[in-house]
Amino acid sequence: MTMLPDRGVGVAVFTNRSQSMAPEILANYVFDRVCGKEPIPWLDRLRARRRKFVAQLDVDRQARKATRRLNTRPSHDLADYAGDYDHPGYGRITITHAGGQLNWAYRGMSEPLAHRHYNTFELPEASESPGGLLPGQLALSFSTDREGNIASVAVPFEPLVKDIAFTRIAAGDCTNPAFRQRCTGTFRQGAQPSLSGRTTMENSR
Repeated sequence: MTMLPDRGVGVAVFTNRSQSMAPEILANYVFDRVCGKEPIPWLDRLRARRRKFVAQLDVDRQARKATRRLNTRPSHDLADYAGDYDHPGYGRITITHAGGQLNWAYRGMSEPLAHRHYNTFELPEASESPGGLLPGQLALSFSTDREGNIASVAVPFEPLVKDIAFTRIAAGDCTNPAFRQRCTGTFRQGAQPSLSGRTTMENSR
């Protein structure tokens, strides 16, 4: 869905295929007409942008290869990186560990993580679509606290600012508002009536 607030217009385009240029092309066409402009050949413009994107992929691969530090290993066992990491604006990243592999989950996306070097892991290379949600091989860098525990993960979501730092949430910490929120809900034990998780948590303070 794309909005044009000063014109009081919004366009929603529904497709059954992700990473498609169709929503942007259709929305821009509608906005051109609403604004009284001759529609721009958006397909040609976006096709040219895609060609530049594909040409840049190999350049980016070579740059990542040149900066990678070889023969390094994570400072911790992989299981130590698993947990929930929270940011007040960007939400929550969940890192899980299974079968000797780390996996990340964020806003409905889920991908395996590969070790890059030291405490940095990366996602698989993204689709060739220039409209993708994430840049190719997004790197996640973990940091420790003074006791050496994994305490945060930094992700370069925004190319023009510092990496976004997500703070690890202590598992089972009932004093943490984010953890308490996750515990709310309806629970049933045996034949007993359902109890509100929120009421239970509030009464346990």
